[in-house]
Parts: sequence; C-alpha cells; structure tokens
Amino acid sequence: MTRIQFVLLVILVAAAGLAGGALAGHFSAAPAVAETDQIVTARAFHVTDPAGRLVAALVSSREGEATLVFYDEAGMVRTYLGRQKDGSNALILYDKSGEVRASVRLEEDGGPSMNMFDAQGEVRAIFGRSTFQTRATNTVINRPEGSLVLFSETGRVSFEEPGVYTK
Repeated sequence: MTRIQFVLLVILVAAAGLAGGALAGHFSAAPAVAETDQIVTARAFHVTDPAGRLVAALVSSREGEATLVFYDEAGMVRTYLGRQKDGSNALILYDKSGEVRASVRLEEDGGPSMNMFDAQGEVRAIFGRSTFQTRATNTVINRPEGSLVLFSETGRVSFEEPGVYTK
C-alpha cells in the first residue's frame, strides 16, 4: 500500500465514522430530552403503542377545554377525564362495548356525584348530589350531596338515603 493509498484510506474511514455518527440519531430510539425553560405548545398530544395504535390522547376541545382520553387495543375509548360542555369536570369509565359504566362528576358549582350504570347504560346507583326524574310518577327529584339512590332493574328507585325506602 502506497502512502497516498494509506492517507486516502484514513480519510475514508474518518468520513465514514463521521457520517455514521451523524446518521445514528435518525435510526436509533434515543429518548427526547427537554430543557427546563422550554415550552411545547400543541392542540393535541397522541401516545401510541409500538404498533402505532393510539392508546392515549391529551387534546384541547373546540371550546378550549383540555381532555385526557385512554383507548383500549381495539381503539375504543375506555377512560375520559376532562371538562364537559355543561361546565362540569368528569372522570368517565367505559366498558369494552363503549357503554358508560361509571362516572365521577364535579358540577360547575362544586356539587359532586358518582353514578354507576348497567351494561345498557341505565343508571343503577347514584352517590352524591343528583337530579333525576322518577319513572313511576315523572317527578323531578333533587338529591343533596351525601345522598345514595339505588335503582331496580326496571329503573324505579329501590333505596334512597336520606329518604324513605320505596318498592
């Protein structure tokens, strides 16, 4: 090997090393590092699994309210956390078929409530403040905070506290 060939070989190896180092960041999954004084602004952040499926999203609604949503492997919403159109804050849990099964809400004026639903979406239990209409008499009932109301399979009030047990 001549001296010129040796110098060219050293230059080629150095250039290949530099090119490989520069391209390594594009092909490896290096963790993102943010500086503490940086702010990232976006209308939505999507989290995906290794297959690229959406598993969570932090989004801003048209009204400007933030919502955090978690999805299952089939792409169905399973958990919702955010401010609703009526001004209440809510945590809502869904089953695999997309039916609401439980919700915890804090009304705009601060009144809390927790509702449990059956597989058909019918309310079966309410804990906390609530307003509902009875099926038997179509009377609107306003329950205070600290109330417990249980409903039968037909939707009638089967237990209420404080209040009177009804059949």
